[in-house]
This record gives sequence, C-alpha cells and structure tokens, in this order.
Amino acid sequence: MKKNLKVTYATEKNDWVVVSGFGINNEIIYKKGFYFKPRDNHIGQNGRNTQPWCFTGVLEVRYPADRQAIFDKIMPIIMKSFKCDFLSQCANCF
Repeated sequence: MKKNLKVTYATEKNDWVVVSGFGINNEIIYKKGFYFKPRDNHIGQNGRNTQPWCFTGVLEVRYPADRQAIFDKIMPIIMKSFKCDFLSQCANCF
C-alpha cells in the first residue's frame, strides 16, 4: 500500500491499516485496507498456507493537496463507513 507514496501517516489495528501521504503528482492519497488471518485451509499451490494475512478490501481516495482542508473534514466519515465482508471476499478462506 506504500508503493509510489511518500508516507506521512500510517497506523495498523487488528484487522485494518491506514496509510496516507503524497503521490507522484503531489496529490494526497489516503488508503484504508482490511485484512484478516486466514483459516488453516487457505492453501496455496505448494499445499501450505502461503499467506499470513489476506487483504479483503482497500479503499483509496486521491485529491489535490490544495483541497486538503475540505477533505480533512470528510475523510473520517468516509473511512468509518467503509466496511468489508471478509468471508465473501476471499474464496480460499471458507
């Protein structure tokens, strides 16, 4: 999630992570991703659990830096409303 991003903020919780910063064109990029630890039957091609964590959804919002004051007010509302249904997102995990 940090690729092509000059990170200014990052936090991680039990089942989600937020990363934000500046992109290539000096735009602000804000990403929130949900993940979970797969069950033991999350099997890869080698017959083993190949992923310690499984991302189930990422919301990415991009906006011009000169609009930061406006977006700083609405981004918490948008991010709190973003939810992810883990079981329907990862066909290998149920």
